[in-house]
Amino acid sequence: MSSRILLQINSLKASGNFNMKKANLASSCFVRMHGSKL
Repeated sequence: MSSRILLQINSLKASGNFNMKKANLASSCFVRMHGSKL
């Protein structure tokens, strides 16, 4: 792999971790709101 691709993957991982945290928060809030229906 070229270093440029590795840099892109690392930045994707960093933003992905942030997005995962936001998604986890959103999904837990969703489950709390709609838990009785699921």
